Amino acid sequence: MGQNVEVFAQAVIQVVNDEYPDLPGSSRFPVKAKVIGVHVNVADIQVLDKLGNLLESIPPIPAVPIPDRLTGLKIGDLVRVGFYYNDPSLAFIEDMA
Repeated sequence: MGQNVEVFAQAVIQVVNDEYPDLPGSSRFPVKAKVIGVHVNVADIQVLDKLGNLLESIPPIPAVPIPDRLTGLKIGDLVRVGFYYNDPSLAFIEDMA
C-alpha cells in the first residue's frame, strides 16, 4: 500500500508542476540582490541567497529598470527584486526600505 501512496503523490506533484510551473520557481517572491553594474536608467544585478551570498545558480540579470525614486543607486547597493507575472525575464527593482 505504501508504494501506491508514493506513486499517487508523485502523480499529484507532476500535475501541479505541469499546471503551475511558477510555483517551485524562485521568481514567485521578491528576493535580495546586489547591484553589479549601473547604466543610464538600468542596473545589472546578482541575486543573493538567504544568507546574503551571491546565488551563483542564477545568472546575473542585466538591464533591470531603475525606478526614478532610487536616484544615486551604485554598485554594491542591495535592492529587492520582484518579477512581473512570475517571469524571471521581467525583473523590477525596489528599494530595501
